[in-house]
Amino acid sequence: MSLSKPTFDSVRLGNDRNAFTVQLLPFPRSDGPLLEKVQAFAFFEEILEQHRSQLSSAAVQQAYATNIPVSSSASASEEANRVCREISNAFFHIDNLTCLGFFKSDGTEASVAFKPCDRASDISFIKFQAIVSPATFSSTLVDTPQSTVQFFFKLPQSLPPAKPSSATAPADPNSSPTQEATDGSLNTPDTVNVSAIRKAFASGGDPSSVDLTDPSVLTALTSIIKTSTADNELDTLFSPGSTKRQLFASGSSGSTTAAASPSIRRYLTTAASSAQPTFCGPLDFLDSQCSFDSVFPPASRTPIFSLLVTPHPSSLLSRSRESSDNAIELCLSACRLLVFKAVLCIDYIGHHNLSSADHLHMTVKRIRFSSLKFNVNGRVLDGNPDMLFDKYLALIPLLPTTHVNIWGINLFSQFWSALGEDLTRRISQLPRYVAIAPSLFDLATMSTKAR
Repeated sequence: MSLSKPTFDSVRLGNDRNAFTVQLLPFPRSDGPLLEKVQAFAFFEEILEQHRSQLSSAAVQQAYATNIPVSSSASASEEANRVCREISNAFFHIDNLTCLGFFKSDGTEASVAFKPCDRASDISFIKFQAIVSPATFSSTLVDTPQSTVQFFFKLPQSLPPAKPSSATAPADPNSSPTQEATDGSLNTPDTVNVSAIRKAFASGGDPSSVDLTDPSVLTALTSIIKTSTADNELDTLFSPGSTKRQLFASGSSGSTTAAASPSIRRYLTTAASSAQPTFCGPLDFLDSQCSFDSVFPPASRTPIFSLLVTPHPSSLLSRSRESSDNAIELCLSACRLLVFKAVLCIDYIGHHNLSSADHLHMTVKRIRFSSLKFNVNGRVLDGNPDMLFDKYLALIPLLPTTHVNIWGINLFSQFWSALGEDLTRRISQLPRYVAIAPSLFDLATMSTKAR
């Protein structure tokens, strides 16, 4: 005996301007029979898949929240948003980023000098590639492939610093202008003695020529020792206000610019300096998340997905931020919908596995027992082919579409048999059936013939 005749409800999907009506199986209450809930849920997903191109991710999420009779929509939305926030942050984490080059404001590639004073003008954008695996943020996304996204960031602009004067470059240690005094004075009484000591201890000098009994020489040695010592307690051994000097120029007095991050080094150059605004920041921002966030603050972080040169003179560069080009938002929308749907699914039908062998056996059994006899309010009634076809439409979404070869039934042959011997005999005598019968049955048995 067949199950009861399926009924359908008319439901509108989409927003007001582009809304359309579909036929859905009515959803049983959350405490209703499991198989009926599974059937309604699977049919609903099949309809949404057929109309997916007409619906945005937000419209699909709204359809789930509106039609499935559960009270967990708010918590499902919170969980989906939480997961997506973590995935969004991952796109801008230094562990997932690689530098792909620097660009000028007109979209042409540019190289960057290591020192800010040597950088060319108009270094305005940097290109990154981010590789993120959504599966690491939720077990629901375990089958979601990793997302690879390329985007640009606007670089902060400022005027480059002036090049250091050549007079400040380290010179011969024997020359007196290289004497250093931390108090900024070069005309103190011990200047001549420091110069003499430097010459004596320099390469080729004679340390024995230094008269250590001369008070002025001892004063000069005192200032040198006080400058070089690391023990602050020794300060009490020296006279107040004594000049602090170094015997030779410090080797660490050169550039204090930090090293460039590994993926940035390939774009280094020795470009000529310019007086125009350019990027003058450090090049090691991919070595530390704090450094990256200081150069690209999260509050104003806006990824640009293409640099398009336009002929309009007032706008040399068009920065594409359209949602269709925003690969990050596309990834987040897909993940948000999957997490939201999974929470509602668990709340409504539990952990029922639609791809399990038990589920397939149950579905095939219900299809095979379908016939033109229907149970309506406890009475058995004779139906018609349209009613039987509606029942097939309600059951087919329960079959695993990715494993047709394990169904164990042919839907055409099964439907033909379900019509009954009397009806199929009358159909087979119709002229129209006689004209198409050979091609129909060839189609139904084609896979068998091929083997």
